Formats: sequence, structure tokens, C-alpha cells
Amino acid sequence: MLFINRLLCFLFIICCSSQLAQSQKISSEMIHYIKEDGISYLGYITYRSSFSSVAISTARKTNFEKELEYINPNEYEKEKNQLNFSPGEYAYMKNSRLENVKIDSNGVYFWKKSSKPYPSGEIGICHFDGYNYSDFAYVWVLPEKFEFVNFYSNQDDKGSWVLKSNVLSFYGKDINNFVPRIKYKLKEEKPITFLNRQVEVNHHYDTDKKKLTLKIWDESKEDGDVISVSLNDEWVIKNLKTSIHPVEITLDLDRKENYLLMYAENLGKIPPNTAAIKIGKDKFRLSSDLNKCDAIKILRQ
Repeated sequence: MLFINRLLCFLFIICCSSQLAQSQKISSEMIHYIKEDGISYLGYITYRSSFSSVAISTARKTNFEKELEYINPNEYEKEKNQLNFSPGEYAYMKNSRLENVKIDSNGVYFWKKSSKPYPSGEIGICHFDGYNYSDFAYVWVLPEKFEFVNFYSNQDDKGSWVLKSNVLSFYGKDINNFVPRIKYKLKEEKPITFLNRQVEVNHHYDTDKKKLTLKIWDESKEDGDVISVSLNDEWVIKNLKTSIHPVEITLDLDRKENYLLMYAENLGKIPPNTAAIKIGKDKFRLSSDLNKCDAIKILRQ
């Protein structure tokens, strides 16, 4: 007897067993590690059952085995566009993207699983041929710069949502045709001060490096601007008179969340003080005066 289950948008799971559908115990975990762009993610999927064998396959003409970052068990049989496992369980990891994400005028991201029926009548995240998931866990892990706004599904009466910090989980039993809907957004910057001056975080930079090199110069008319630069409330350079000639500074990022701040020591001849800062290929134009400081938020992944 042949049974099919769909876990992700392009993968099919084919299960073989001589037992009745009602006697099967099937559990699955689907964990999505959302990346810094809020749309890409690394998915970790597990599937456990009492089937004698199970296979994952795709309808696309692609060597999807190469697209999987991790497969367990590592020993399996390959047959055209299908991987066969025995016994009936496996785990894999794959990089992918959320489809149909909408961002409104307030910067809120909204994603929902498609509820368009499959030819067999099932919808969303489902198991075909009369099977339900005995135990089911669906998880999102957001980057620190995001926060959840709202979440619900068409199966909330058969499970419960649990939110712990930036990890959102849905736990369900005897469930099928799961259609989640999730809203999330970038966290609002909290007002901060430095030496009694208001700090405005107007720029963002993401990196996977612990050490950065930046260049600072005056790309406008030289007018005697003198600035100091701090990283996480510690000076990295003091009383720099900016000019058209870039000054190079190396930063050590000891934290995941870092603030690079430009402090005006004077106003020069043409206020406010301005400076160009280049990090890698990205260039920022900062502006500070005697009441406020401009800053770059640097997130280290």
C-alpha cells in the first residue's frame, strides 16, 4: 500500500506499510530559522513513523539531494528524483525562502501558508491518504532584530501556540491540513542618550565578521569639523578633524548588537558636523550637532 505526505512546498513523502491508516503513529517537527532579511530561512524537518520505509521526492526536475544541507540517516537509496529510507523516519535541513510575504506601510511582515487545495483535496501542511499527524510541532525562530506581532492558524482548536522570546511554536495532536498565518516586524529602536545628547540610530549594517575596518572622511566642503567616534560607549578615535582624506579605523565587535556613534566636538563653520563612513561596500552619511549624535547600528550574525 502506498501513502504520500507533503511537508514542504516541493517535497513529497512516500510511505510504505501494510498496516491500516488508523493504527499509524506519525510525528513531525518543522523548525524555521528565519534569516536577517526576514524572508530567507534554514528549515529543519524531522519525520518519524512506524512505516517500514519512507521516501522523500520532488515533482520538480532538479537534483534536490544537492539542495539539502543535511540528511539523516546518511545511508539511503537513490531512485531518480527520490530518496528511500528504511525504517520510516528521517531528518533534513534545507535553505529556502518564504513565499508571498507582504510588508505593509507600518513595516509589518505578513506570511500565510497557501490554502489552495491539492488535487486530492488536502490543504496547507498536510498528510495525504487519510493520515493525520499524531504529534506535530511547527516552529519559527526570528533574528533578534525582529519580534512577533500576531499568529494564528485554522487548527488552533487542535493545538496551542507558545511564544518564548523570539521562538514561536505550535504544538498539535491528531492534526492535518495546517494553515498558519504569522505577522512580525522589526523591533522599534529605543531612544538612547550619550553624554547627555540624544542618539538617533538612522543607519543599519549587518555583518558576520567580528572585526571591521571603516573609513571616515568629509565628503562635503572642509569647514573645520572636529568629531569623536565611539563604539558601544567607548571611544575608538577622539578629536578627529575631518578632511577629504579618509582615516582608517579597525573595530572589534565583541557583541552581536553594536552602536557606532559620531560625537560632534564643535560645529565647524557650517553646522551641523557631517562625515562619510564607509564599511565594506556600504557608505553612510552621518550628521551630528551639540544636542544629538547620529549612529549606526551594527548587527553581528
